[in-house]
Amino acid sequence: MGCIIEKRHLHAIGMTIECRRLDILREAILDSKHIHATLSYCMDVCHEFVGRREYQNERLRMRVFVAADPYIINRKVRSVAMKSRACQDASIYAHALMHTCTSLDGYLVQNQVGMAKRWAEFSAIAGLSVIYKGNSEKVQSLMDRAGSDLVGPPYVQGGALYALGFLNANDDGKTKGFIMDILKESEIEVVWDGACLGLDLVALGSADDDTYDEILGVASCVIVGGDGTGVVDSGLVADISLGLVNAGILSERTYEMVAHARETQYEKQIRGLALGASLTVYGREEEVGELVDIMIRDGDPIIRCRGIYALALAYSGTTNKKAIQQLLHFAISDASDDVRRTAVLALGFVLCSEPEQESKTKLKFLILLDSLWVGGDRRQLEREILNDNNDTLAKMGAILASVSWDDSFRVVNTCAT
Repeated sequence: MGCIIEKRHLHAIGMTIECRRLDILREAILDSKHIHATLSYCMDVCHEFVGRREYQNERLRMRVFVAADPYIINRKVRSVAMKSRACQDASIYAHALMHTCTSLDGYLVQNQVGMAKRWAEFSAIAGLSVIYKGNSEKVQSLMDRAGSDLVGPPYVQGGALYALGFLNANDDGKTKGFIMDILKESEIEVVWDGACLGLDLVALGSADDDTYDEILGVASCVIVGGDGTGVVDSGLVADISLGLVNAGILSERTYEMVAHARETQYEKQIRGLALGASLTVYGREEEVGELVDIMIRDGDPIIRCRGIYALALAYSGTTNKKAIQQLLHFAISDASDDVRRTAVLALGFVLCSEPEQESKTKLKFLILLDSLWVGGDRRQLEREILNDNNDTLAKMGAILASVSWDDSFRVVNTCAT
């Protein structure tokens, strides 16, 4: 095409979009000197002028192939990710999100599955479910790993059970029964973790009594570790799963979870129960006043943090002025660093429908977390990732933010259509 030969890439993009020529559109983007800027221009043009939903979805799928691995998870970022557990997990999540529904599993299969250790391998297997969605052959491979009768690493089986939850959210019963059978038979805690996470997704927001009771049984039988000193991980995961099963359903179960969190002496149980309770108030808005007051006035900063999450989830995307004022108050005045950080992050949930307003926040001490929800500049994010002087959590935030810089989360919508 003449425009590409003449290096008039933006003009070429306009013409190819008008003519519905995705093959030439891809060529124009790849030939551009500034690929990320060209992609952003392409997104803006499509959102403004393209009305046909099927074409927009196809263009989004094409963008995944063009923009993903070479420009965001490059070799330098990979080397940074492998130096810490947090950054490694962040790179796994970022890769899975960027390759949603594409079956492009090269990075996870070659660099994580079989090579990663323990929980990183668990996360990598679970991440494959997001990539494989829509590919029945690949999905079956995860089913085989989940029902492997403990042949092979337990972290693989646990991750596969979690993956099944992603693939069969709000399932009609078949997957739920499959996971429950494995949960009942297994005696390995990491398999319990994967099973609880899988179950809470297939029964997400259903308040299903059978699922709730099964997960509650796991939470009850692993209250303390073998040495009697604290809650083991499966108790934490099960408590969070209880909240997901009841997501968006504020009931007596919610208040029972908060009461138990305030009474127990085990930190993991406090974290799990309080976070689980916050998940149950998603979208409930004014109904959460009493619960949020109880949690944000508590003396334990862990419970206050979860109270802020509850407020954010209840008013997610509403730009409610009262909720914003409360969050700003805690972001400035709370004595706990964790609570202040959580309040800033929570603003992203409440303001997610108005990114311009959100980006004007003056809380500069958490600029990296701010960039997590507004995207940020791609090159700046890469500099933050590669900066050896940065804190690990700052690098983790930058890696995750790199996923959203090009509006990549919109790719997830292609699965729903």
